[in-house]
Amino acid sequence: MRRPFLINDLKAQELLLDRHKVYQILEQYEIPTPRYAVVRRDVELVPSMIIEEDIIYVREFSND
Repeated sequence: MRRPFLINDLKAQELLLDRHKVYQILEQYEIPTPRYAVVRRDVELVPSMIIEEDIIYVREFSND
């Protein structure tokens, strides 16, 4: 009652469920991460993505 300790922080839990936001925070603090691809279902699929039965192919983007 005098010094409460928060065990289940729901806001932090919501953040962890959004992979895109997690990777943004990792980049912000310059934490190294392996190569990754994030598929956002709320936007149209890009032409460089091929979805098969159990595999997703993503072509790398270049800055050209």
